[in-house]
Amino acid sequence: MNNASSAHQGDYMCVHHVHINSQNLRLQSQQLSLTVLVSVSLTEFIIRHVVVLLIMVVSTSALYVYFKTKSRRMQELKRNRPVDDGPALRLRERRRLQEN
Repeated sequence: MNNASSAHQGDYMCVHHVHINSQNLRLQSQQLSLTVLVSVSLTEFIIRHVVVLLIMVVSTSALYVYFKTKSRRMQELKRNRPVDDGPALRLRERRRLQEN
C-alpha cells in the first residue's frame, strides 16, 4: 500500500447491499479505524541530512570569506590613507611648497 497518505487516515465502515428474492438487505460492519504512519527510508534520511549540512557549511564558509576580505580591504584603506593633522599640517605643507 504505497499510495496511502495522511488524507486516507480516519474511521471506515464496510456496508454491503444485497438484493435477494425481491428483498434489499443491508449488512454493516463495525467501525474500523485506520492510522497512516509515514516512514522514511534510512537512505533518504541520510541524504537529506548530508545535503542540509553541506548547504550550511558552504553558506557559512561563503560568509566567512566575504567578511574576511571586507575587513582586509578596510585595513588596507586605513594604512594607505594619508593622515590629516588638521590646519597646522596644511600650513606646514604650504610653507614647504613655497620654499621649493
